[in-house]
Amino acid sequence: MKNTKLFLITFLVCTFSLFIYAGQVQQREILLSGKIEKPKGPSRVPEAPSLEVYLDFNAITVYFLNDLGNVTITIINELGEVVHQSIEPSACGATAVIDISGLESGIYTITFRNDGSFYRYGEFEL
Repeated sequence: MKNTKLFLITFLVCTFSLFIYAGQVQQREILLSGKIEKPKGPSRVPEAPSLEVYLDFNAITVYFLNDLGNVTITIINELGEVVHQSIEPSACGATAVIDISGLESGIYTITFRNDGSFYRYGEFEL
């Protein structure tokens, strides 16, 4: 009886750990490039990241780390066609989730722009 309980506990812990590990492996960060025009004068503080973007099974999750105002998010396929466009409020700590379950396999470009000088882009593959 004692061995059965130990086996069951070990099995449950291992199974739970595999689910957590599988969820972490599937999520990939989309690396972004681009520019933010900086004000004239000496730089006082290094540029902090403004957002982080992660690709998961059927979604892209955007974590806004700074308030950038309204941000236009556009996804373009290999043919240059816009397959998604939305405007998201970007308050510090806000999250946007983009459903990509209907997209075909291929390479896509995702861009982020606001009304100011913020512009970032990255590529991802499905």
